[in-house]
Amino acid sequence: MGGDYVHARLLIPPFFAVCAPVAVVPVARRYVLSLIVLPWAMVCALSLRTADSSPWSNAPFISVNGHGNVSPSNPISAPGDGDTRWYPGLGIYVQFAGPAQTDPIDVTPAPDIRVRTIASSWIGAGPYQLGTGVNFLDLLGLADPLTAHLALTHRGLISGHEKPLPTPWIAALLTENGDSTAQLDSLQNERPKDFTPLIPTVSGRQLEIETAWARAAIQCPAIHDLEYSPSRPLTVGTFISNVFHSFARTELRIPPSPEAAYHQFCGPGTPPQVMNVAKGN
Repeated sequence: MGGDYVHARLLIPPFFAVCAPVAVVPVARRYVLSLIVLPWAMVCALSLRTADSSPWSNAPFISVNGHGNVSPSNPISAPGDGDTRWYPGLGIYVQFAGPAQTDPIDVTPAPDIRVRTIASSWIGAGPYQLGTGVNFLDLLGLADPLTAHLALTHRGLISGHEKPLPTPWIAALLTENGDSTAQLDSLQNERPKDFTPLIPTVSGRQLEIETAWARAAIQCPAIHDLEYSPSRPLTVGTFISNVFHSFARTELRIPPSPEAAYHQFCGPGTPPQVMNVAKGN
């Protein structure tokens, strides 16, 4: 399990720094049993490995031209040095199959998207390399507030990777209202099987309806503020507001089902955009 998903991971180094001066075992016969930890530490260091060793886990990040023509990626260096030729201009891209396969989506980006945006479950070295000119939607929730606050309905195979953002939410966050979900529909089957879906996968007409529910749910004040408050320009007012609301937002949990999320945070009834999609308008 990587350090990315360890709760309060930034407190670990200072915690051990504080403990180090007093974490000393005197050399005495009554403490000899403490030496048992040494062979166990060697076993852990030399033989214990995660069972998750999928081929995509170490794949190159920036490596696809269009749909599947693999090209070598640049070595990781300074931020902003990444090769963005595979992301030509403002648009939406997804990495469902892995960091070695980037698929452009022919849709109109949502109004608030003003830079190239990639939906990906791999947000380590690649985003660092590409710099601030490319935006990322983290599909596992480490760096996206809405995804991080989805209610965990069941435990998954990989710790810290248990809340993959359902496709309707992806479409609602990244695409303009009314755009077709056909491409996301065809690509969602490429998601890694190790990521257990939070809700049943839907396609076709049902996916469009679920996306309409997700668009409506995102406009519910509690969900909208959770998702977009961290990215607003930092002023004294927004700083105080974020600190004040941080206590309630910490406890906030959003049902993975867009329809259930809408009813929980906006109330009963069916919003007009959902009725329009259901009627085929």
